Amino acid sequence: MIFITGELINALKKISVEANEASDPVRIMFGIVTKENPLTIMVDQRLIIDQSKITLCSSVVERSVKETFNMATEDTSSYTTHNHKIVGQKDVILNFGLKEGEKVILLRIQGGQSFLVLDRVVD
Repeated sequence: MIFITGELINALKKISVEANEASDPVRIMFGIVTKENPLTIMVDQRLIIDQSKITLCSSVVERSVKETFNMATEDTSSYTTHNHKIVGQKDVILNFGLKEGEKVILLRIQGGQSFLVLDRVVD
């Protein structure tokens, strides 16, 4: 006679869940940024993901570079000749950090314990 204990049932459930997750290691999801700092994202109108579970790709992180300029403005007026020379270095923002209300595409990593934000969704 075999006795099935609660411990055995729980172990079998865990094995079943892990086997299922192994066949579905990554899932693509869409979310909306609900808060910028600390970052939170809502998925499926019920799941709120906090910053501790989020990894960001470079496309959604504010990033700037120093650019060198050596140019002049063009005169579009037919009345006067008026130009400005632009020379020097300037910080240029390539992309901005995530803002509240933006839609994002994410990957749910196996087990749903962490999420990778790939990029913004453009309407």
